[in-house]
Amino acid sequence: MQLFWKSLSVVFMFGFGTAMMYIAFHGVRETWERASLWMRGHRARGVIVSVDEERDSDSKPVYCLTVEFIGRDGERRVVSLPDRVYARRRTGERMVVVYRPGDLGHAVALAPGRRVLSVVLFPILLAVGAGSFVFAVAYLLDFDSVTLFGRVVELKD
Repeated sequence: MQLFWKSLSVVFMFGFGTAMMYIAFHGVRETWERASLWMRGHRARGVIVSVDEERDSDSKPVYCLTVEFIGRDGERRVVSLPDRVYARRRTGERMVVVYRPGDLGHAVALAPGRRVLSVVLFPILLAVGAGSFVFAVAYLLDFDSVTLFGRVVELKD
């Protein structure tokens, strides 16, 4: 029975570490893509054509915007923005959108500061994920203790 609980603990720690690493790298990749789009994408003045209200996990209202804009080639596009906003926007309101030159269907609102928190949290999530891997391997190899950041962490009672 002890082998079962040990195996379950190791699987949990590896899964937790993997999840933290995934969240860290996914957030940075999204931020990089947004920064690249903001620097290299085309800008267009758009008009909000619809505002859909949803509720987040805390039952607070969030709004999904659909924007109509004309690209550089003169083609009219209607696109749902991927980011939800917390401030209520009105239909008919103007806003600047950024889109990829080859893909008018993918547009975002011009907001360069969005998702910067993922870059700030990246080293923390990376350290937590790596620490989880270290603890899983140490526990699997039956180590009594692990030195982490200059402190000894006991793995056994």
